[in-house]
Amino acid sequence: MTYHKRRRRSKARNRWHWQSWLLGIFALFFVVFLVAVSFFPDLFRIGWLWIGGSSDSWSARSSRQERMDYDGIDVSRYQGKIDWSRVAADRAIQFVYIKATEGSTLVDPYYHRNMREANSYHLNVGSYHYVTSQTSIRSQFKSFTEAMSKHRQTLKPVLDIEADGVRKWSRKQAQDSLQLFVDLMKAKYGVTPIIYTYTNYYNKMLAPKFNRLHLFIAQYNKIPPVIKGVGRHNVWQHTDRGFVDGIDRPVDLNIFAEGTTLEDLLMPPGNE
Repeated sequence: MTYHKRRRRSKARNRWHWQSWLLGIFALFFVVFLVAVSFFPDLFRIGWLWIGGSSDSWSARSSRQERMDYDGIDVSRYQGKIDWSRVAADRAIQFVYIKATEGSTLVDPYYHRNMREANSYHLNVGSYHYVTSQTSIRSQFKSFTEAMSKHRQTLKPVLDIEADGVRKWSRKQAQDSLQLFVDLMKAKYGVTPIIYTYTNYYNKMLAPKFNRLHLFIAQYNKIPPVIKGVGRHNVWQHTDRGFVDGIDRPVDLNIFAEGTTLEDLLMPPGNE
């Protein structure tokens, strides 16, 4: 009897130890999960969408601060099919730039759909062109403006020049080519286009020649861009991993620099 009772106490004690271990392991994983969600929210949202969760249900889990840290967005085919009614309902979005063309032959496959729908919801919308060194600037100008002509343009056009697209150009070639594009656009629309690029590329290849223009600069950290020479950026693209209701894939988020407002981006009346 005594021996039997000891075995029962030993089994009970063992069960308690296992339960304690399981509870401890569960608590540890829960704490790790909370920390990971706090520091890597985008990763978990991508996983949520991958397993079939909706952007709406995830957005309800996102904090207002995470979702409102932007004044505008820019999109291309990489964002897929966009629900523009949801985007238009976001009061934080003051402007939207949509990729139109690349080089002299490529028209973004979502450009016309995106422009039609964004305009139908009365968003402030404009177009951007990705500059390449593969074809002439005049042929790229022709392709870009032909695509733009099919839609209402509320915002000044943007010329996107990046190292990957113009690797063959020297500093002088990059500056001369971009200046020609700027001159052609200004002659046609009566406004100077906005220049988009990354901080390092701008300071190495374009500054200070274009410092007087409106600059749309990408720098993916918490420190605003610093332009070489006398000048400053006007729009800061601070992440390419943002999330906006109506877009199920990561999107670029952009904020105005101090002293810049929507008025600086708008096309003059009659040029829309």
